[in-house]
Amino acid sequence: MTKGIPHASAGENLQFSTLYTATSLLRGIFILTPFWTSVTTKFDTHRKAADLITKMRVRYGGRSVWVKGLSGKMLLVLSQGDVKRVLDGSDEVFSLANPQKVAGIKQFQPDSLIVSQGELRRDRRRFNDAVLTFDPLKDRFRAVAHEEIEALLSELDGTVMTKEDAFRAFRRIARRCLFGDSAREDDAITEMLLALRRNANWLGRKPWTKDKAAQLYDRLAARIAKYASAAEPGSLMSRFPEAPTTPQTNPVGQVTHWMMAFDVTSLGILHALALLAVHPEHRARAMGDEDHLRACFWEALRLWALVPSLTRVTTEPVDWDGEIVPAGVEILIPSVILHRNPQLEYADRFTPEVWLDGRGQRDWWIHPFAKGPGECPGKGLGLFLGPAILEAFLQRRDYELLEPVLDADRPLPYMFDSSKTSFAVSKPTTRAPSPDSESPSGRKSA
Repeated sequence: MTKGIPHASAGENLQFSTLYTATSLLRGIFILTPFWTSVTTKFDTHRKAADLITKMRVRYGGRSVWVKGLSGKMLLVLSQGDVKRVLDGSDEVFSLANPQKVAGIKQFQPDSLIVSQGELRRDRRRFNDAVLTFDPLKDRFRAVAHEEIEALLSELDGTVMTKEDAFRAFRRIARRCLFGDSAREDDAITEMLLALRRNANWLGRKPWTKDKAAQLYDRLAARIAKYASAAEPGSLMSRFPEAPTTPQTNPVGQVTHWMMAFDVTSLGILHALALLAVHPEHRARAMGDEDHLRACFWEALRLWALVPSLTRVTTEPVDWDGEIVPAGVEILIPSVILHRNPQLEYADRFTPEVWLDGRGQRDWWIHPFAKGPGECPGKGLGLFLGPAILEAFLQRRDYELLEPVLDADRPLPYMFDSSKTSFAVSKPTTRAPSPDSESPSGRKSA
């Protein structure tokens, strides 16, 4: 085998651009667009892209491959070793701030950790790690989750729960955990961020919206700053004074990323609830085993990656299998495909056991929260709050998945159309009593 990096053929480039790059843009980089999500799911584009990538991996002996990206030549990572090389490498050499991503993300989080580099990134990472180490708030956050899910289930019209119903509760939980109980009904702060994320999907290719987006972001930042200045006990904001800061940290500038992360993680909760609805044996086990419940949530994140691609950009020349990759090259890790690599014996099955025995954590094919220096600082919070919300659901009702259709006896589909998700909700047959905890607002969570 020759050294260096092979180049994809013209046909492979065309297929990859059509099946993966174009469909990713249509679905939405920063927020999913319901229409195109439904269209691409109908045509099963991720499955087709996975078939293409599997063929390329075989043809090129597992080596990563040069393909055409949006802004020129891009390195497509196809091997487990190369995933590790990038994610476990220096985040100064393999920077998270690639130009395509930054062009969009700067519209709603211009000062966040993800767009920062060098000492500024280290500064903001220390702050993020300190605030998102949330152990003192665990009881409070669990109580909020149970209270809001109880409120949601009590206010449902009829016996069907849709994605919109669930997200109404998820966003109340997020606002109360981030800002405090006074933000429970502050739908406006959520809507501002959603509008900015929709505009960011264009990756800066709508310059005529720049001024309007900047004004909207200023209003959003001012609203966040107001909550921060009067931080409520029991909120993440209340942890700001204890976290290390410098004049460059900009604590308020970190929060829009956390808001987006809460929203994205909510899709994982919905996916996990759908999986448990069609796998009663795992649902029964999860009811009495927190570790198994967490494993079910983690497995949902593997099966339908919430961040379809991890992207990095080289900041200096890198020796790659005998070839020098110059600075400024974008590197693409197609997580949504690699998580379902056919080399994994459980690729298309719901197998929470891999997170209980450690296989999922050890395998570099699988990286729901990224890994290495670029690992999400909110990983611990996500792995606590997601299962806590699932626990609140499972303790109160039984659920039958109406849409989309999943069959526990068949390989799970590559794509899940969350926009059409709905459940039939019924009173439980037998349940253990839910925590008799009391929220800071004084209401008991059932």
